[in-house]
Amino acid sequence: GIPSAGWAARRAEWLLADRVLRRLDRFVHVHAAVVAGDRRSLLVVGPSGRGKSTTAAALALAGLTLYADDVALICPDTLRPVAFPRPVKLNAASR
Repeated sequence: GIPSAGWAARRAEWLLADRVLRRLDRFVHVHAAVVAGDRRSLLVVGPSGRGKSTTAAALALAGLTLYADDVALICPDTLRPVAFPRPVKLNAASR
């Protein structure tokens, strides 16, 4: 059948993200959340469904800035994360 509007939006988001990431090939792509304070940033790395977004959202509520909850790019020269912003996705139990 015909895919739902939600499916089409997720597919379009993925295609756009894939294109952008291919152009940013000098960066290392990491499946991670990125939060930061005034002087440091933190990468929360792990497989899907392990709580990266939930942890990052909790850290943001505690005062850190949430930059990304799914995709981060690491600059190989400085080892600093570069956020790849996308909408935060929390499952129903985490909300």
